[in-house]
Amino acid sequence: MMKRSVDAPLVPILLGLAGILELVAGMAGHTWITVPLAFVFFACTYLYLRTSLVGKYKLIDRVVGETRIAATDQVLDLGCGHGAVMLAVAKHLRAPGKVTGIDIWKKVDQAGNRQAATQAAIEAAGVSQVAQLKTADMTALPFNDNQFDAVFASLSLHNVKPK
Repeated sequence: MMKRSVDAPLVPILLGLAGILELVAGMAGHTWITVPLAFVFFACTYLYLRTSLVGKYKLIDRVVGETRIAATDQVLDLGCGHGAVMLAVAKHLRAPGKVTGIDIWKKVDQAGNRQAATQAAIEAAGVSQVAQLKTADMTALPFNDNQFDAVFASLSLHNVKPK
């Protein structure tokens, strides 16, 4: 199993801190709404972490499984991060099929987001013959037109900012 990581790790930290602040305010007797609001923040923190660490992997497996990927297809994974989609796709490929994962490896997007960590995940999964990584920006792809049979962009397009 691949090492799982929290997406945008600052979000659950801030949600949890907001819950603590609301709980402290409620215990100090500020208003009656602060304690229930604290539990809303804690519930949001839990749901965020559960989705990031469990739910997205179930969804990725389902979507990749339902996508018609031929064993020899060329597939691109935009913003691959730790490689969850890329590794799921790689299970369906055999050489000369290949999945290429690109990322710019920003830690703010995913905890521990490093190319070396994703490469280690590829090797641990035993799919290095059909999976490769490149450092590239999805807004300026270094590939030829029609080079890929399928393209995935799971939880990455929201990171594209206007220039």
